[in-house]
Amino acid sequence: MPFASVQPGLQIYQVGQGEIKSDGSAFIAFTPAIITSARVEGTASRAIMINPTVLRSGVNTITVKFDNISQLILGSYYVITIGLKVGGLDGGKSFS
Repeated sequence: MPFASVQPGLQIYQVGQGEIKSDGSAFIAFTPAIITSARVEGTASRAIMINPTVLRSGVNTITVKFDNISQLILGSYYVITIGLKVGGLDGGKSFS
């Protein structure tokens, strides 16, 4: 399970595996942080909507709507990089 230590004693990690739907929506579960951005690595797809952006303690499930999804191939494996802010610190973490 991927995780990033952004602040001493605080870990942010993905729970399970996400999925990008044919309409460009991605569903991903996380623990606490503020999401500042999202993109599909190796493509021109960027987030046009992230909900919610403020993640609380415990497991959070977010919905990300991406643009430029016509270039994505159904059934393929993609890495989504999420920009995170925790305790005033900005960082990024890639999840698949």
